[in-house]
Amino acid sequence: MPEKAKVVIDTCTYISVFGSKNERSAPKLLFQKLQQKLFYVVITPFILAEIIKISERRRLLNKREIILFLEEISDNLIILEGNYQTYTLDKIDKDDNIILAAAVESNSDYIVSLDNHILNLKHYRGIQTVSPSAFNKLLENETCKKLETIIFSNYY
Repeated sequence: MPEKAKVVIDTCTYISVFGSKNERSAPKLLFQKLQQKLFYVVITPFILAEIIKISERRRLLNKREIILFLEEISDNLIILEGNYQTYTLDKIDKDDNIILAAAVESNSDYIVSLDNHILNLKHYRGIQTVSPSAFNKLLENETCKKLETIIFSNYY
Protein backbone atom coordinates (compact mmCIF):
# COMPACT_ATOMS: atom_id res chain seq x y z
CA MET A 1 0.00 0.00 0.00
CA PRO A 2 1.86 3.12 -1.17
CA GLU A 3 1.71 6.28 0.95
CA LYS A 4 -1.77 6.80 2.37
CA ALA A 5 -4.57 4.83 0.78
CA LYS A 6 -7.85 6.42 -0.30
CA VAL A 7 -10.77 4.45 1.08
CA VAL A 8 -14.54 4.54 0.76
CA ILE A 9 -16.20 3.13 3.86
CA ASP A 10 -19.70 1.77 3.46
CA THR A 11 -22.65 2.87 5.55
CA CYS A 12 -22.88 -0.42 7.51
CA THR A 13 -19.37 0.13 8.84
CA TYR A 14 -20.15 3.65 10.07
CA ILE A 15 -23.33 2.36 11.71
CA SER A 16 -21.37 -0.45 13.34
CA VAL A 17 -18.94 2.10 14.79
CA PHE A 18 -21.76 4.25 16.14
CA GLY A 19 -23.63 1.28 17.63
CA SER A 20 -20.80 -0.84 19.02
CA LYS A 21 -19.76 -0.70 22.63
CA ASN A 22 -16.79 -2.96 21.87
CA GLU A 23 -13.75 -0.71 21.45
CA ARG A 24 -11.80 -3.66 19.96
CA SER A 25 -14.29 -4.38 17.16
CA ALA A 26 -12.77 -4.22 13.68
CA PRO A 27 -14.86 -1.16 12.65
CA LYS A 28 -13.88 0.72 15.83
CA LEU A 29 -10.21 -0.14 15.28
CA LEU A 30 -10.53 1.04 11.69
CA PHE A 31 -11.71 4.47 12.84
CA GLN A 32 -8.96 4.61 15.47
CA LYS A 33 -6.47 4.11 12.63
CA LEU A 34 -8.22 6.85 10.67
CA GLN A 35 -7.85 9.19 13.65
CA GLN A 36 -4.14 8.29 13.59
CA LYS A 37 -4.16 9.58 9.99
CA LEU A 38 -3.06 6.28 8.45
CA PHE A 39 -5.37 6.63 5.42
CA TYR A 40 -7.82 8.98 3.74
CA VAL A 41 -11.56 8.38 3.76
CA VAL A 42 -13.80 9.51 0.90
CA ILE A 43 -17.36 10.64 1.46
CA THR A 44 -20.08 12.15 -0.74
CA PRO A 45 -23.30 13.96 0.17
CA PHE A 46 -25.19 10.75 -0.77
CA ILE A 47 -23.15 8.60 1.61
CA LEU A 48 -23.50 11.20 4.36
CA ALA A 49 -27.27 11.38 3.85
CA GLU A 50 -27.56 7.60 4.11
CA ILE A 51 -25.39 7.49 7.25
CA ILE A 52 -27.57 10.17 8.88
CA LYS A 53 -30.84 8.51 7.82
CA ILE A 54 -29.89 5.06 9.14
CA SER A 55 -28.20 6.35 12.29
CA GLU A 56 -31.20 8.50 13.22
CA ARG A 57 -33.63 5.69 12.42
CA ARG A 58 -31.70 3.35 14.73
CA ARG A 59 -31.35 6.14 17.29
CA LEU A 60 -27.57 5.93 17.41
CA LEU A 61 -26.36 9.44 16.56
CA ASN A 62 -28.20 12.49 15.29
CA LYS A 63 -27.09 14.68 12.38
CA ARG A 64 -25.14 17.08 14.59
CA GLU A 65 -23.26 14.24 16.32
CA ILE A 66 -22.35 12.70 12.97
CA ILE A 67 -21.01 16.03 11.71
CA LEU A 68 -18.92 16.33 14.90
CA PHE A 69 -17.64 12.79 14.34
CA LEU A 70 -16.60 13.72 10.78
CA GLU A 71 -14.93 16.90 12.03
CA GLU A 72 -12.72 14.72 14.25
CA ILE A 73 -11.36 13.01 11.13
CA SER A 74 -11.49 16.05 8.84
CA ASP A 75 -7.71 16.09 8.25
CA ASN A 76 -8.06 12.80 6.42
CA LEU A 77 -11.49 13.34 4.92
CA ILE A 78 -11.95 13.77 1.17
CA ILE A 79 -15.37 15.20 0.33
CA LEU A 80 -16.58 14.68 -3.23
CA GLU A 81 -19.61 16.13 -4.96
CA GLY A 82 -20.87 12.68 -5.88
CA ASN A 83 -21.20 13.29 -9.62
CA TYR A 84 -20.51 9.73 -10.73
CA GLN A 85 -23.29 7.12 -10.87
CA THR A 86 -23.28 3.35 -11.23
CA TYR A 87 -26.04 0.79 -11.51
CA THR A 88 -24.01 -2.36 -10.85
CA LEU A 89 -25.98 -3.48 -7.80
CA ASP A 90 -29.45 -2.28 -8.88
CA LYS A 91 -30.89 -5.82 -8.78
CA ILE A 92 -29.38 -6.63 -5.39
CA ASP A 93 -29.25 -3.44 -3.30
CA LYS A 94 -29.24 -0.21 -5.27
CA ASP A 95 -28.32 1.82 -2.16
CA ASP A 96 -24.87 0.18 -2.33
CA ASN A 97 -24.26 1.85 -5.68
CA ILE A 98 -23.36 5.14 -3.96
CA ILE A 99 -20.38 3.41 -2.34
CA LEU A 100 -19.15 2.03 -5.67
CA ALA A 101 -19.69 5.38 -7.40
CA ALA A 102 -17.69 7.26 -4.76
CA ALA A 103 -14.84 4.77 -5.07
CA VAL A 104 -14.68 5.17 -8.84
CA GLU A 105 -15.07 8.97 -8.74
CA SER A 106 -12.24 9.31 -6.21
CA ASN A 107 -10.05 6.62 -7.76
CA SER A 108 -9.93 4.97 -4.34
CA ASP A 109 -7.62 2.14 -3.46
CA TYR A 110 -10.11 0.25 -1.30
CA ILE A 111 -13.76 -0.09 -0.42
CA VAL A 112 -14.12 -1.17 3.21
CA SER A 113 -17.42 -2.87 3.89
CA LEU A 114 -19.36 -5.22 6.12
CA ASP A 115 -21.91 -5.73 3.33
CA ASN A 116 -21.66 -9.06 1.50
CA HIS A 117 -23.10 -7.53 -1.69
CA ILE A 118 -20.02 -5.34 -1.87
CA LEU A 119 -17.49 -7.81 -0.44
CA ASN A 120 -18.55 -10.50 -2.92
CA LEU A 121 -17.40 -8.24 -5.75
CA LYS A 122 -13.78 -8.71 -4.49
CA HIS A 123 -12.68 -5.98 -6.95
CA TYR A 124 -14.68 -3.27 -8.61
CA ARG A 125 -13.01 -1.50 -11.53
CA GLY A 126 -9.60 -2.19 -10.03
CA ILE A 127 -10.64 -1.19 -6.49
CA GLN A 128 -10.29 -3.94 -3.91
CA THR A 129 -13.23 -4.60 -1.58
CA VAL A 130 -12.24 -5.71 1.91
CA SER A 131 -13.73 -6.09 5.36
CA PRO A 132 -12.70 -3.74 8.18
CA SER A 133 -10.73 -6.60 9.73
CA ALA A 134 -8.81 -7.27 6.50
CA PHE A 135 -8.08 -3.57 5.99
CA ASN A 136 -6.81 -3.26 9.57
CA LYS A 137 -4.39 -6.10 8.85
CA LEU A 138 -3.22 -4.38 5.66
CA LEU A 139 -2.55 -1.20 7.63
CA GLU A 140 -0.69 -3.09 10.37
CA ASN A 141 1.49 -4.87 7.79
CA GLU A 142 2.27 -1.56 6.07
CA THR A 143 3.17 0.06 9.40
CA CYS A 144 5.52 -2.83 10.20
CA LYS A 145 7.20 -2.50 6.80
CA LYS A 146 7.72 1.24 7.32
CA LEU A 147 9.22 0.64 10.78
CA GLU A 148 11.56 -2.03 9.41
CA THR A 149 12.71 0.34 6.68
CA ILE A 150 13.41 3.10 9.22
CA ILE A 151 15.24 0.77 11.58
CA PHE A 152 17.35 -0.88 8.90
CA SER A 153 18.20 2.38 7.13
CA ASN A 154 19.32 4.04 10.38
CA TYR A 155 21.20 1.18 11.96
CA TYR A 156 22.54 -1.00 9.13
